[in-house]
Amino acid sequence: MHVSKSVVKSVLSTFQESILTLDKEQSMRRALETLSNEFGRGVHRPVCVKCNLEMRPERNGVGLLVMASFGPYRLYDSDKHKCPECGVEIVAGLGANAISEHFKENFERLVQSYRDEAEVVCVKEGV
Repeated sequence: MHVSKSVVKSVLSTFQESILTLDKEQSMRRALETLSNEFGRGVHRPVCVKCNLEMRPERNGVGLLVMASFGPYRLYDSDKHKCPECGVEIVAGLGANAISEHFKENFERLVQSYRDEAEVVCVKEGV
């Protein structure tokens, strides 16, 4: 069986490109894993000042409803943490943006779903 040099070169070139692509994907995967691990190490749970203990997550997906002078204003998704010793509870882990605001169509429905399925904590804005 005779194979021309151009066919061999083409196959080798394709093979080399495949190896480079695979190597890039593996490098990217390793970089993402490293970044994830490094980020995870730097994030601490809230600490109870009274007891000097890390608080434990009590419940994820707690609605934090910010109240304005006219009523409900913004809704955030957050987590509730509790001190294992004294029992004090806090809400933390808010995202940078509200998941809904009073002028959006889905606001009342989302607030109600947090009330029905989870928990809602109300806070006065600017206090």
